[in-house]
Amino acid sequence: MGVAMLTFAFLGYLADEKWGRRPWGVIGGIVLGLVYCVYEVWKSIKKIDES
Repeated sequence: MGVAMLTFAFLGYLADEKWGRRPWGVIGGIVLGLVYCVYEVWKSIKKIDES
């Protein structure tokens, strides 16, 4: 999950560099990373619950 967070934050950083909207790209990347991590945890819990 840490790698996912860093990946999304880095992609946000790249978006900031390309479009010059600092710091919104990094903030958006962090938010998307958090959403992705929550989704992955939810999938894992659902899978364990079905077992």
